[in-house]
Order: sequence, then C-alpha cells, then structure tokens
Amino acid sequence: MKNLDRSKLSVGARWRSLKEIVTAVWRHPANRSRRTQTLWRILGFHFVDRMRAPLGDHSEIWVDRRFSASLKVLIGNPPDWAEMQVWKKRLGPGDLFVDVGTNVGIYSIWAADLGATVIAVEPVEEIRKALEENARLNGYTFEIVPAALSKEAGTMRFTQDWLGTMNHLVPDDQVGGLDVDVRTLDDILDGRSAHGAKNRRGGGRTTRAGGGSPDIGKRQTADHPARVERHV
Repeated sequence: MKNLDRSKLSVGARWRSLKEIVTAVWRHPANRSRRTQTLWRILGFHFVDRMRAPLGDHSEIWVDRRFSASLKVLIGNPPDWAEMQVWKKRLGPGDLFVDVGTNVGIYSIWAADLGATVIAVEPVEEIRKALEENARLNGYTFEIVPAALSKEAGTMRFTQDWLGTMNHLVPDDQVGGLDVDVRTLDDILDGRSAHGAKNRRGGGRTTRAGGGSPDIGKRQTADHPARVERHV
C-alpha cells in the first residue's frame, strides 16, 4: 500500500497508482456497498499526514504515513478480508489471541473489537508507541511484549527498517542490525492457552486458529512449541 504516498511519483506513475488504488477498492469484498465512501476517504488522506479509519464493527485505527502497514486499512474494513473473516467467526469474549509481529496493531484491534484478550508481541519501540496509541484510541488494554519470538530466549539482531513491514531477524552469517530481546511463546503464555495466533512471516503472515503450534517463519521467528487450543 505504499503507493498511497504519491508525492515522489512521476505523473505517469501517479496515474498508474491511482488506477491500482481504485481497482483495489472496487474489488475489495468489504466495499460492495461503500465504494464511493472509501474512495473519498482515500482522497482525503492525500491532504493529511494521518487520519482515523474504521476497523471492525466498533473500532478505529490511525492510518499514518510513517507506518506503511497502516495504509491498507484505507482500502477496506477489514483489509485482509479472508484471514480476518476467519477470526471473526472464531474469536469472541474470553478468547486469548496472540499477535506476533504486531506492528501498529491491525490484527490486535480487530481481535479486541471481537471481544478477545490480546497479547501483542512487537520488538520495535517506535512502532509499539503507535500500537499503544491505537489501543488508547479505542479504550483497549493489550498485554504488549517488547520482544521478538523464537524457540529459545535471549538476544538476536533485527533489521533496522524500523517503520516498514519487512523487518526480520538477521541470520548469523550476515552483518548489521540491532539487538532485540527474544522470548519464547511458552514463556509469554505462562501457562495460559491461546485460542489462536497470528504470525508475521517475512513481511507476510500466517494465521492459526488453534490446532497446535503456530507456524513461525524463520525470518521473523523460529519454530517453537506453543499452547494453542484447537477450535471446535
């Protein structure tokens, strides 16, 4: 969704970007009855650095140019239609949801909107501040864990594109990066059972609604045991 920031694009690139945005809005399942409203919201965003956008049935989130992950919320509510519809069917009051690689909290806000309790795992301090602001915006309280996740606790190096969506652990055979704390999922859960977990994977994501340990990608985290309930 970085194409929403068109200030550095040529005229031709801007028209292509506009066409892509309109197509994305038109095709998004969430916009079947509100395409015009969504397009007006995106137009308004071109004149500001950030704005609030609806997420879920009762919540909002700050869409901020500094955090590229937040931009997709402008396209549709919910932005990740297929994955988030699964969670809408499976999460409810009293359920525990673990959001690994939380970023600004799109999935955390979505889960909280459904009534779930949220553990948000995010190692980057500046992004955690945005996450906390989005939680306060809606009156939510998250258990925020300032760490990355792996099969063993300790310290690992993390890439330094702090505000982007492609941060990941730096392999031992590469140089660069900053040290971040690492915890295990069992340590974070501390005996609790999670109903489900969302795990960012190299800039993408994997979604699990119970049924064993989440599939944690090696670039973001390593495989580890986890207590995740099977959803019936």
